[in-house]
Amino acid sequence: MRIGGYFEIILSIIPLTLKKRFFRDYRLIRIKLFAISSLKNALDLFLDFYPIMSLCKVAKMLKA
Repeated sequence: MRIGGYFEIILSIIPLTLKKRFFRDYRLIRIKLFAISSLKNALDLFLDFYPIMSLCKVAKMLKA
């Protein structure tokens, strides 16, 4: 929705309120934590099913 021609300019000048900024950052942090925990759980399951492969990877990392 446009009001005059200044709608985009006004929105870019007005900063987010602290409350809106907090909830935006909080939501992003929750998404990142969920993604990290999901990847960690997937990695743990993978290493449980393939212990020999994980030992080979650890050995290669120690050699490097």
